[in-house]
Amino acid sequence: QKAEASPKIANTDCAQNSERFYTSGSADKLSGLCLFSPTAITAPANDGDLALVIGNNSSTSLYTYSDPGTWIGLSAATPPAQLADADYAGVVWKVTFTAPHSFRNASSFYNYQIANFTHEVRLVSPALLWRRSNGISDPTSGTDTTLITGITGVVFDTTNLANGILNVSLTLSENGETITMLEDIYVRNTP
Repeated sequence: QKAEASPKIANTDCAQNSERFYTSGSADKLSGLCLFSPTAITAPANDGDLALVIGNNSSTSLYTYSDPGTWIGLSAATPPAQLADADYAGVVWKVTFTAPHSFRNASSFYNYQIANFTHEVRLVSPALLWRRSNGISDPTSGTDTTLITGITGVVFDTTNLANGILNVSLTLSENGETITMLEDIYVRNTP
């Protein structure tokens, strides 16, 4: 087993000697990618149920499909294939896209996400609301679920986000009394 770190994304040939990742700077479109994952990558039940997200940096680019873009649906007709390769210090999976695609951005440290739902949490004073939609889509057309009422303020502090820490403060008020709750959320930056 080699000592160097295993790749998390490689192109469809899955060959260690040609590890690379195409972005829109390449004329070639990809039909799939090889992903490093120590856990199983499941097959989508239908096209578009699962999406591979790479290098997303805004909700606008996430909710609007484009090619080149930040995501592509995985093919239900071709389930992820687990590849055995002694050169990698883990498991390599080959996934196939619903259509040939190129990604707009490279991924920091070759990280990726596989998404099956889109969530939105929003404040409509005095309630905190939540919506969810299947696949990658703008959840604003969904039905709101009330998480809590009596909220007078929510702050998302991204000062330490480069270190993977998001600070959230939530202020609740009722009958003249106020309480502020603080929570540090450690954001995973791994597949």
